Amino acid sequence: MNFKTASKLPLIACLGLSALAIASPDKEDEVLSVPKNNFAAADADASGGLNQEEFIMFIDANADADFGKAAKIKKRNAYGRAFSKIDDDDNDSVSWDEFAAQQ
Repeated sequence: MNFKTASKLPLIACLGLSALAIASPDKEDEVLSVPKNNFAAADADASGGLNQEEFIMFIDANADADFGKAAKIKKRNAYGRAFSKIDDDDNDSVSWDEFAAQQ
């Protein structure tokens, strides 16, 4: 393998992964199934959004499932910072759509 070919491999791999992501929206649902279930379980008042207390339960459940950055958030006790970052409309509630958009 020459240098020109080797240097193109990362690009080819990225394009392949992008095509896979575009071609299989079900894959996104599969990847987010654990946090989606955790979201529903944490939404104690069934409002469709998580308040700060519910958000902590949600992050802890995701940390236990080793999903995303949840373990780091839990370890650093950075719940408030994460909540503020995800709550795009600043209504003191994190919706599923707000969370999923950050993933």
